[in-house]
Amino acid sequence: MKREGVVNLILILAGAAALAALGYALQYYYRTYHLAGRDPNFIGISIYFSLPALAAAFFFLSLRSSPKFKANLAVLSLSAGLCLVLLDLTAAYLTDPRPPLLGEVERLRELGEKAFPRVIPRRLFRLREDNTYAPGITDPQGPLQPLGGISGVPTVLCNETGRFVTYLSDEYGFNNPPGLAGDKVRILALGDSFAHGFCVPREKNFVSLIGQKLAPAYNLGSGGNGPLLELAGLREYGPLFRPESVLWFFFEGNDLKNLETETLHALLPKYLDPGFSQGLASAQERIDRGLGLFLEREMARANPGFGRRLTSALMLRNLRRLLGLGLAAPPEPQKSARALPAPAGPDLPLFKRVVKEARETAASWGGRLILVYLPEQQRFLGTSRPTMDSEREKILALMKELDIPVVDLVPAFSVRPDPLALFNLHDRPSHYNEAGHALVAREVLRALNSGQGG
Repeated sequence: MKREGVVNLILILAGAAALAALGYALQYYYRTYHLAGRDPNFIGISIYFSLPALAAAFFFLSLRSSPKFKANLAVLSLSAGLCLVLLDLTAAYLTDPRPPLLGEVERLRELGEKAFPRVIPRRLFRLREDNTYAPGITDPQGPLQPLGGISGVPTVLCNETGRFVTYLSDEYGFNNPPGLAGDKVRILALGDSFAHGFCVPREKNFVSLIGQKLAPAYNLGSGGNGPLLELAGLREYGPLFRPESVLWFFFEGNDLKNLETETLHALLPKYLDPGFSQGLASAQERIDRGLGLFLEREMARANPGFGRRLTSALMLRNLRRLLGLGLAAPPEPQKSARALPAPAGPDLPLFKRVVKEARETAASWGGRLILVYLPEQQRFLGTSRPTMDSEREKILALMKELDIPVVDLVPAFSVRPDPLALFNLHDRPSHYNEAGHALVAREVLRALNSGQGG
């Protein structure tokens, strides 16, 4: 009798587990899919709704079966459940749930290096209730928006070729050789991930190549930068070097799009005021401390411990992911409920103000601003936006109006027999490979040496 009681308890728990799975699926569907106006697919309905309901009914009805049948069912249920959980735990350890970048950081740390992932300044923006963005760091001394990474640490940048690119950050957290900040810098580079050096070794990126051939060049590029972040970099660090030339590497793919977000930032629009500065060059200790806390927290979230792995295993998350058993079809891109409506087009008047302010900032120490126009890969994949060429013409006309020299790389890329061979990946958007970086460097050097850049 005691044995039958244990068997009944097992079956009741199994039925309760099936009901719990059904309840979780229902609330997940309502929260994630129903509110978004999408229906679950057939597999989602049959597996996540029908199967738990049928299993619960079967377990509860089996309580009225013979003792032998119930005993066999209990043993089978326990065995199958345990096997599935063990399989899921195995899948979790075989398929690292961490993003590959963080996995490489952990690998370097296991080797004794205090490595960190690269910092994307715009990803530090914190969305507020009024649909504006707060600065990335807030400490007892006030808010601060960093423009680079942590100083003096091995920094894992990216991997588009099967090999991670890592560099030792400089005194201000940028992708420069340590000590360059003390040299006589004659060229200052502004830009996004392309200037940052995605995804080539530091000595092979176009800023380094220009510096090797012409004069010491300091790189302020950071992934995700738009015009206001680039103006901020010039304002904060330009006066340290007072370079003869400021090369603004403008990427046609998303620089104007990024400007839309940057205008909603609490601090960045203030850089349109010639007197505004956060004093970042003298705040590196605060920046390192704030970014260190932020990155460690993000890495902890992405690196689940055994407790979280066990919870995932009980819900068979890894097996379901590997088998592609989703509750619904992949969602269409959605704007969040708090997202702002998309503007009609790029804000060229604002971009003009930003570039003009950058020109005046460089001129304040006798420097010159030069815009380098970088083409996006979609131009050669045939998937570019319809307005790309008209926007390029407007940008070039605007530079002419402001008397800012331009090095336009579109013709140099377009005349190549296979422009896609200049990118890391040939079938989808990616960054320039070593050949692409070399081409950019050659064209910029040719322009500067011929006087076209000035």
